[in-house]
Amino acid sequence: MENEIDLLMLIEQAVRDDAIDASQIPGIDLYMDQVTTFLENALGGNKRNDTEKVMTKTMVNNYTKDKVLPPPVHKKYSKDHMLMLIIIYHLKQSLSIGDVKKLLPENMNAAAEFYGAFECLQRDAKKTAADSIDASRQKLMPPEDKNGKEKILLLIISLILEANTKKQLAAKLIDNFFG
Repeated sequence: MENEIDLLMLIEQAVRDDAIDASQIPGIDLYMDQVTTFLENALGGNKRNDTEKVMTKTMVNNYTKDKVLPPPVHKKYSKDHMLMLIIIYHLKQSLSIGDVKKLLPENMNAAAEFYGAFECLQRDAKKTAADSIDASRQKLMPPEDKNGKEKILLLIISLILEANTKKQLAAKLIDNFFG
């Protein structure tokens, strides 16, 4: 029963609505240290452990060098930069940086509108994932089952297979429509 409570808590953490509303992003331009601190505070709940970093200075500099992100103006990052960095953070979890670059708007002026659509999709995806995970959990882990660890293993494999299928489809869509 303890495993079930732990599992429910982990599922709740994974599917919670943690989308960052655009109004939460500072309206002033930020220096690199402020950028990484903001992102760490805003997205830190997504980290697997405390040693993992959400976004480092090196990452941001590489995104700029690779033209995934426009360069800062006078070493300051605008709100549009921040919006794009949040999107990059989420997309880089499953895609190569080259694929992420293909999906981002080329014009920074479109960042706010693109982020608004992204935020809606993120919220919808969390709700859909919560329903899917709960259905898998109930199918694989009936309450009367005492062999929880084996069932958790099956749940993990089920989640990975579903994620892999969706990742493969995303890659094929990128190759066919944005390649």
